[in-house]
Amino acid sequence: METPLLHPKLKTALSCLFDNNSQNQQHRHEAHEFLLSFKSCNVRRLVVSRLQSQRDKLNKQQDLDDHDSSDEGINVGEPVLDFFVSEDLAGSVYLSCLALLLEHDSFNNGTHDNHRPHEKIFAAQTLNHRCRSIKINESFDIEAEDGVECGVARLVLAWDEIRREKLRIEGNGAAIHVDRDIIVSGANDANAIVALGERSKSILKAWMERYIPMLVNRCGSSLSNSDVHRGGTTSLCNGTELLAVVLEKHTSILQEFVTSHNQEEKGEERVKGTLEMLSIAVAIYTAAFYEFEENYFHDFHQQSQNPQQKTRTPWANAVLSELGSALSITALRIRYHPTSNAYATPSPPSPSCPPLVDMLVQALDLVKVGAQSYFEQKLKQTNNRHMQSIIESAHLNALQKSFAACLKALPETVLLPPGLEEGHRIPSVDRACLRAASIELRNVGDLSNVGTGIDRVCEVLSGLSSNADNSIQVDDLISIECFESWARFVTVPIHVVEMTVGRMAMNYLHISRHHEMSIHYQKARKSAFQYVTTIFEGASPSLTSGDILAALLGVAAGRGVSGGNSKGKKNPSNKKKIGNRSKKRHEARLGR
Repeated sequence: METPLLHPKLKTALSCLFDNNSQNQQHRHEAHEFLLSFKSCNVRRLVVSRLQSQRDKLNKQQDLDDHDSSDEGINVGEPVLDFFVSEDLAGSVYLSCLALLLEHDSFNNGTHDNHRPHEKIFAAQTLNHRCRSIKINESFDIEAEDGVECGVARLVLAWDEIRREKLRIEGNGAAIHVDRDIIVSGANDANAIVALGERSKSILKAWMERYIPMLVNRCGSSLSNSDVHRGGTTSLCNGTELLAVVLEKHTSILQEFVTSHNQEEKGEERVKGTLEMLSIAVAIYTAAFYEFEENYFHDFHQQSQNPQQKTRTPWANAVLSELGSALSITALRIRYHPTSNAYATPSPPSPSCPPLVDMLVQALDLVKVGAQSYFEQKLKQTNNRHMQSIIESAHLNALQKSFAACLKALPETVLLPPGLEEGHRIPSVDRACLRAASIELRNVGDLSNVGTGIDRVCEVLSGLSSNADNSIQVDDLISIECFESWARFVTVPIHVVEMTVGRMAMNYLHISRHHEMSIHYQKARKSAFQYVTTIFEGASPSLTSGDILAALLGVAAGRGVSGGNSKGKKNPSNKKKIGNRSKKRHEARLGR
C-alpha cells in the first residue's frame, strides 16, 4: 500500500518537535512552521480564489477593449490555468492525518518504546480543527493527492463550468413569460438543465471511482519492518482493512446520494460528508480498540516479566474527544445548511435525513457491522481461543467507548452554556444552523415519545446494554460521564433522571466505609456526584454545594434547600435551632 504525499513530512516534523534526539534540535523551527502551514492549508479555497481573480481580470480587460461588448463575448471554456499555484501544496491533509490515526504501534514485549501518542493526538486535533473551521468540500481534500492542477483545479473548473452554464440557461429562461415566441427555446433550456444534472452525476461517479480506492490504498496501516525485527506484536485490528470492509459494504449508500442530488456541489458535499463520517468513525473505533490492546499487553507483561515497568502515556481519551467533536460538527454541516433569510431557522435537506444523535449512531452502527464481518473473516483463519477472547472483549470495549465519546462530544461541540460564548469555541458554522441544532438537541419527549436530545441518548446507551452478549452491561463510568456532559448544557427531564440516577448513580452515591476502593470505582463515584450536582445546578442555580449534598443524601430535609439559606441567613419561619450533637451527627453523615 502507498502512503499519502504529506505523510513522511508530517512524521518527520512531529519527530523533530517531540523526540529527544539531539540531531533534530536545529530543525525544530522549520518543523513548527511546517506544522502550522499543514494545519491551516486550504488548497481548494486557494484555487477557487485564483480562478475568480483570473476571471475578473479577463472580464475587466474585455470591458476596456470594447465598452459595447455583451456578455455573449465571454467564453466559459476560456483557459484560466495560467495562474501560478505551487505544487508544493500537493497532498491531502485529511488523508495524512487519517493514516496516522489508523497506524498501530508494535507492543514490543509490553514496552512503550515505539509508542508515539503525540502523532495521534496531533492528527486528531488537526482533523477537528479543520472540520470546525472549513467546509466539508475543503476539509475532505483527498483530490489534492493528484496535485493542485490535475486534482483540485480540475474538479473546481468542472463545477464552475456547470454552474456558469446553468446561470446562462436560467437567464434565458426568464424571458419565457415575456415573449411566447421563445417557448421552444425554453424547452431546449429545460433539456439542457437535465443534461447538466446528468453531467454532474457523471463527475461524482468518476470522482468516487478514482478516490474511494485511494482512501484505502494510501492509508497503509501495517507494522513497519523495523518493529517486526525488534519483536513487535501486530494489532488484532488493522484500521485500513476495517475501513476497506466498511466502505465496501456500504458503497450503495454513496450511490444513492449521487442519483438523488441534481445540484452539483450539494451532491459532492453529501458524498464527501458521508465518507468523512465513516472514516472518522473507523478511526474512533480503532483508537478505542488499540487502547484496550495496549492495556491488556501492558498489564500482561508487567505481571509476568517486568513488575517495575513504567506506566504508559495515556492518549486515547484525548483522541476520542477530538474525533468525536469532528464527527459531530460534520453531522451538523450535513444536516443543516444556511438559508438566504438570516432570521429563518434552517430545516433538514430531506425528511429522510436523521437527527444529529441518530446520524452519529448510524455511522457507528455501520462500523460495528463492518467490524463484526471483519473479525469473523479473521477468526476463520485460526482456532486460537485466547485470541478470540481478546477480540471479543476489545470489540465490546471499543463499541462502548466509541458511542459514549461521540454522544458526549455532541453537546460540547454544538451547544454552549449561557454567557460563555467564547469566540474560539464557536465552530465556523452559520449561526442559524447552530440555532436549529440547539433546538433539536434540547427537544425533550416523554415516556411515550422519545425526543431528539438527552432522552434519545439514554435510549441508545440502554440499547447497548440490552444488546450486549453474555449479559455484559455498558460501563457505568462511561455512561455517567456522557450524561454529565449533557446535563451541563440541557435540562435533564424527570424520566431521564429516574432512569440514570435511580439505576446507576445511586450505586456510587452512598457513603462508603471501605478504605480500599479501586481507581475505576473512585472515578465512577466522582462522576456520579458531578452528574447529580450538575442536575441540581441546572434546576436551581441558587443552591450551594452544601445544599445539594444535603438534599442528595437526605440528611437535611426542609433545611435551606428551597431557599438556599445555608450561608447563615436567618429564616425564623421554618428553621429550628440545632444543637451541637445534632451538628456533629450531621457532619458525620456527610462524611466530613
